[in-house]
Amino acid sequence: MNRGHDPMTVSWLAKNIAGFLALSVACTTTPCIGAVKPAPLTERESAEHVLDQLTFGPRPGDVAEVEKMGGKRWIELQLHPEKIDNSTLNARLAMLPAMQLSTEELIRKYPPNPVIRQLDAGRIAMPNDPVERAIYSNELANYRMQREKKAEGGKAGDDMAPPPLDAIDTPKPSPSTDIPALLREPVAQRWNTLLYMEPGTVRPLLQRMTPVQRQQLADGMTPQQKEVVLALAQVNRVVAGELQEEKLLRAIYSNRQLEEVMTDFWFNHFNIYLRKNGEEPWYLASYERDVIRPHAMGKFEYLLKAVAHSPAMLVYLDNQQSIGPHSLAAMRAATNPKAKNAASGLNENYARELMELHTLGVNGGYTQKDVTEVAKVLTGWGVDSKPNGGYTFEFNERRHEPGPKTVLGHTIRENGEAEGEEVLHMLATSPATAHFLSTQLAMQFVSDNPPKSLVDHMTKSFLKSHGDIRQVLRTMFFSPEFASQDAYRAKLKTPFEFMVSSLRATDADVENATALTNSLNQLGMPLYGVQQPNGYSLKADPWLGTEALLARMNFALALTSNRIPGVKVDIPNSQPDASQNEAQLETLLLDGRVSSLTHTTVMKQMDLIQGGQMPVPAMAQNRPGNRGDLFVPVASHNNTMNASDLAAALLLGSPDFQRR
Repeated sequence: MNRGHDPMTVSWLAKNIAGFLALSVACTTTPCIGAVKPAPLTERESAEHVLDQLTFGPRPGDVAEVEKMGGKRWIELQLHPEKIDNSTLNARLAMLPAMQLSTEELIRKYPPNPVIRQLDAGRIAMPNDPVERAIYSNELANYRMQREKKAEGGKAGDDMAPPPLDAIDTPKPSPSTDIPALLREPVAQRWNTLLYMEPGTVRPLLQRMTPVQRQQLADGMTPQQKEVVLALAQVNRVVAGELQEEKLLRAIYSNRQLEEVMTDFWFNHFNIYLRKNGEEPWYLASYERDVIRPHAMGKFEYLLKAVAHSPAMLVYLDNQQSIGPHSLAAMRAATNPKAKNAASGLNENYARELMELHTLGVNGGYTQKDVTEVAKVLTGWGVDSKPNGGYTFEFNERRHEPGPKTVLGHTIRENGEAEGEEVLHMLATSPATAHFLSTQLAMQFVSDNPPKSLVDHMTKSFLKSHGDIRQVLRTMFFSPEFASQDAYRAKLKTPFEFMVSSLRATDADVENATALTNSLNQLGMPLYGVQQPNGYSLKADPWLGTEALLARMNFALALTSNRIPGVKVDIPNSQPDASQNEAQLETLLLDGRVSSLTHTTVMKQMDLIQGGQMPVPAMAQNRPGNRGDLFVPVASHNNTMNASDLAAALLLGSPDFQRR
């Protein structure tokens, strides 16, 4: 976490609030000094607790709303998200049009590398649509340039010389290399110029522009046009970038907060790494939207089967490579050297994670023999590659291992694809699965070490309801263990939860979330960034440490001083003296839940700069960097921050705010 920390920032924080950060570390696992809580929870504390656990953090006014509605009624409404209006979020998501496309449409419009390789080899034709044609032409030119750089011996031989691109019927305007002249053009002409520039020249042009010039370039363009211009430079920026932005915007602005929390929980449970290969980003949009979210509070068996049929999961855990040892495909490979080279044997990756991580748990009573048998059952469960790119689920009988299998003591008779359905049902309804998932859910919503009584109660609810996730959640939320003092503010926020709760608490206006996704990388929790299939830890341990909390403090300083491009907050500074102003901020950001030690520390720092301003630490300015990110607004704040900005940052970085 040290990389990228400006010495000025570190020294300023070390000099002024080193003790505050040390307190934050100490308070993440035990109640803070001065944070004595009455017993039982008051009505207001109950409302705060519900919001802390079922949402990504309360917004101003949310606590009063829950108090007015009543906690149980509010929970029931969140358990039925289809009844909650989400038009505000939908308006923001309309700015990310690529995320509304099906996987097939997304691949066709914004081709991944495998499609461009097919185009380069002449196996598919250049599209006729002029916009798609421009995107394909630029990606092809970029691909060929990268290949040339990697080619040994410098200049590529004649056999690698690219065939000429087909002429485009529409007349080409002369490509403009004069940036000021280009920016003076009307938006329609500007768009036309970019669309018909020589393939491979758009990216260098954008790289030469300053962030302000890129904003001017995009001025007046529709979201679709901005998306296309970015794709002319690099399509991955569109797909992976919008995927990450959408996740943040949903977490920040959705009124269906529990649905978003559960979608995030299940995605983490059925984790897929963004960079497994060059195509995963194209599948993750549909995976989260069409596989995870619709089943997030439904029947677990339906969710499990949807995941098992997902090309994203089958590719991620290599099940599409698995071939039964005695299958027709294996027999053919044994007698045909060429087929043998193209084939692979039994792959147990998905079978192992299906049992260890997705259902039974590591102590779920299965053996290595069971893993092997499940892998045999799932041979043939793979993907069908489309000529123009993309995958769909396919059961390939030729790859399937024939004969009966024995899983967890049960005989699975030979029945093709139905064998897999039988095993998935067996795993989804197992008592071990009920216990494992109940434990995971209790760890998410109650504590890192949830009470056995609660887990047992949830397990019974799971089995009685045949894996109804909504019913298990209801059992947990209305339990005495959930509403106990031990569960109140017992969880440490992950970096993602910290960031989103900070944005919600400050009522931030996020115009562009690109800089926020970059900040999550600095905080140590990149979106879709876990290589291992077990996802991010639900416990506090990975997020503890002074450096991790220092990164959070830097983010808070950047946020409250409006140094994050694309994000605007308005920190109140209207009270006549520092004490009243600080009290107003405590109410706004933490509903007044601030320990005496935090209050004293914040007041001391406000007094140091009261009546004046202090320089913003360099790291807190959170500059977007030199990645050529397009259309990321430039922060419009000076290099100083006042006492209220600092107080708000300290409150967001305090141990009181780090816990939920």
